[in-house]
Amino acid sequence: PELMSDMKRFKSLSKEYKELDKLVGYYRRWKLVNANLENSRILLNTEKDEDMRQMAKEEIDTLSTEVDLLEKEIRFLLVLNLTL
Repeated sequence: PELMSDMKRFKSLSKEYKELDKLVGYYRRWKLVNANLENSRILLNTEKDEDMRQMAKEEIDTLSTEVDLLEKEIRFLLVLNLTL
């Protein structure tokens, strides 16, 4: 009730929540991609079948690129939120 009486503050907090929600989404995606990357590395190191090893290598390349992009976006959002 107190917050609703101050619409300016409510609007500001809503905007901040929206930005943080976006950041949390990127973090969750980053966490999932990192887990998949780790699993692919384990597969590469333990698999004997060369076709499976090749698939794991390709997956590692793809996931590594995605991790890099997600980290850049997360850094950008963190800096953006620090300046608000």
